[in-house]
Amino acid sequence: MLIAKLGKYPNTRDIAFEEHPIGTGIADAVTFQETIEKGRNLRISRQPWVDKGTPRISADHVVVGINVENLLRAFLVNVGKAHKKRKRGQPERTDKLSVVFYAVDFFRAFSATEPTTDERNPFRAFAERFFEIATGSEPLSLEWQVRQILDDCDGPRSLRLSYRKQREMAKKAN
Repeated sequence: MLIAKLGKYPNTRDIAFEEHPIGTGIADAVTFQETIEKGRNLRISRQPWVDKGTPRISADHVVVGINVENLLRAFLVNVGKAHKKRKRGQPERTDKLSVVFYAVDFFRAFSATEPTTDERNPFRAFAERFFEIATGSEPLSLEWQVRQILDDCDGPRSLRLSYRKQREMAKKAN
């Protein structure tokens, strides 16, 4: 998107177009006939490119033009197709867990009712509707996530008071 915006201005209009001679480590080309007959593969350096000035180009060099904007779009498509490594065991439930965390936080901040796992508590319906709106899909079951969140923390907006510490502090003050 940045390259497209820069293309509107005359000083940076052709910023996304590069020309490089083949064999400098930036670009290489080979025909299929060469790969079959001679066993030649593409030779591109995996080292970061360092600007050593303009490479000397002779009359017999082949120069390649690269449209950087289209190259980045193709790269983005290839990254999206890359497979993630599968892990052993059950899939992590962090996606549902994080949505339920925000639902509990919101419910505690704007409701007089304390969220619980009780079936008659309005939080259950609220959490399911919150999940639908946040993710755009219907939750199959959020009971595990609700129990985890309610057992682990009281939420960032609530305070947990320890009466034992308060009593000890009151005794020291007296």
